Amino acid sequence: MTKNGRIKVLFFNTLQRRFPMKIAIVGAGPRGLMTMERLVAWQQRDHFPLTISIYDPAGIGGKVWQPTQPLALIMNTIPIQITLFTDRSVRLSGGPVTTGPNLYEWAHTIAANWLPQQPWPTQTALQQEAAQLHPRGYATRALYGAYTHWFYEYVTTHASAETEIHFSPMMVTDLQWQDDHTVLLQTAAGTTTFNGAVLALGYSENQLPADQQKLADHAAANKGLHYIPQRNPADADLSNIDNTDTVILRGLGLSFFDYTTLLTAGRGGTFTESAEHGFKYHPSGREPRILASSRSGFPYRAKGYNEKDDGEEDTPQFLTAARLAAWKKAGHVAGAEFWQLLQAEVEYVYYSLLVQREFSAIDLSQLQDQMRKTATPTAAAQAAGVPTAQLWQWPTILAPRKATDAAQYADYLLNYLIQDYQEAEKGTKTGPFTSALEVLRDMRDPIRQIVETGLLTDDDYDHVFLHEFQPANDFLSIGPPAHRIQELAALIAAGVVTIVGPDMTVSPTTGGFTVSSQAYSDRTYRGNVLIEARLPAVHYQTAINPLLRQMNAHGLLHGYVLHPSGQTVPTGAVTVNRQNAALITATGQELPNVALYGIPTEGYHWLTTASPRPDVNDLSLRETDALVAALIQHLS
Repeated sequence: MTKNGRIKVLFFNTLQRRFPMKIAIVGAGPRGLMTMERLVAWQQRDHFPLTISIYDPAGIGGKVWQPTQPLALIMNTIPIQITLFTDRSVRLSGGPVTTGPNLYEWAHTIAANWLPQQPWPTQTALQQEAAQLHPRGYATRALYGAYTHWFYEYVTTHASAETEIHFSPMMVTDLQWQDDHTVLLQTAAGTTTFNGAVLALGYSENQLPADQQKLADHAAANKGLHYIPQRNPADADLSNIDNTDTVILRGLGLSFFDYTTLLTAGRGGTFTESAEHGFKYHPSGREPRILASSRSGFPYRAKGYNEKDDGEEDTPQFLTAARLAAWKKAGHVAGAEFWQLLQAEVEYVYYSLLVQREFSAIDLSQLQDQMRKTATPTAAAQAAGVPTAQLWQWPTILAPRKATDAAQYADYLLNYLIQDYQEAEKGTKTGPFTSALEVLRDMRDPIRQIVETGLLTDDDYDHVFLHEFQPANDFLSIGPPAHRIQELAALIAAGVVTIVGPDMTVSPTTGGFTVSSQAYSDRTYRGNVLIEARLPAVHYQTAINPLLRQMNAHGLLHGYVLHPSGQTVPTGAVTVNRQNAALITATGQELPNVALYGIPTEGYHWLTTASPRPDVNDLSLRETDALVAALIQHLS
């Protein structure tokens, strides 16, 4: 970005074209907006008439990133690692590089003059937040929503005279493919014809499975009971919940923290510093009692304080480029080998920092050589003299319940949360434990390469990747900012929140719901409000989104199905061309003028929820340019 805040476009590989092109983008969240920017960037270089129509009933930013949402809800990534712009690190598919400010830079260079012009009731608070935003803090989701609005405004303002961009806050309810240059989109306003369409859809709520429908019916049939299905917490109506209610939250992931925040600090409760638990909670008197748990009985691990520079990542020691190339040449890698080497990456960083900090008598260079040579860092560290008590213990790290029992659970959990927060505060370059967990984030590109090149058998993808690695990765690497863990400890200490215990079960009972821990049978409670504190599962066949339902009825969607051990296991994901996101129909036909990417493909692709990140050759930025390149090449 130049000193005056203007965005530089670095042009290369110029190809002259002149043809009419009408493109629809369904979804105005980050992916939809990146698609718009890529189309505009290509048009500015190649000079062809272009009309872009964007549809989203939630508005610019999509459902999740609205600037008017509750300010209690925060992002899960630091602002210097959030962008919508390409950069020189991104290996594009022929498109020009367009540089621009990340969220932090925007907040401190552009927001001060731009935000006061906005009509939102949150405008003043967002202006104050932007001025005070720390590069390694956590912005509100509303502030990122404001950034998406600015991004849309900037791109539309600076588009060429040959480009028209229209936004419609309407839901697209149907897509009919006519031929490889004609697509019909249906909205409440009628049918519109386009040359191509890009579907940048987010989460869709689903038809309730039988067990959840039973709970919803129970709530509907009994006065005073409420049931909220899996959805974005910001969209949930919590207005009927007051301080006389007992709320059951099923799930201890990120949605759990959102609901807990909305029902406590979001209702006027405050936290102050305390020597005992880090924070002390002061109730507003408007909070309900909260009962929560999950299968594990423990919340996701805190995200560590990020000490890394922009674009800085740990260098792979085991999942190296050479090893990945060898696997690709062989066309296969065993799931157990992949998972063991990824664990070795984590352990390598842990012991390197631990020995450096605490065991000067151990030759670190020699230990690192031995860890690389054997690919069993824990065995090497133990042989080098690291005490047993400080060895990396995967069983209890992945399942903390193994370290406690029913009698000690409540005290153990509170101490666990305090220790988790303290470890996270040590940082992602200096704290041995936190830095080791950060490796799971740094290894995302090698992991994606394994998925995208189909190196795992269906058996290994199902059993090892989806059912061993994926839950472990979620638990250890996509947790909340550390202060949310500190707040949870304070809420538990204040008696506002009770974590029920592992193997949570919920059942309807007279006048309410019973929640209990199957692992600890004496921990049984009752509540009158049940909230499924998880985002909807990705499953196109049960999605209530009318567009997905109609496209499925037309045979335009093809599900990704695994066949482990001769079984048929639907993943719920939609299949597309892995290189350019072109939609693949139920009959296997590839539609070159319809692209679909993002969350509906989760399970076929991996980690489609990650936000675009600058200076790391970000996947979302790469795949957006790739699909735009393919669309333009086809329609030319």
